[in-house]
Amino acid sequence: STDGFGLVALASIGPVLAVLILGVIFG
Repeated sequence: STDGFGLVALASIGPVLAVLILGVIFG
């Protein structure tokens, strides 16, 4: 199963997506 890798990828990409979204909202 690749669930473990998926969680790691989500954990590492999530914050980046959050910053990009905030940048779009407040930018």
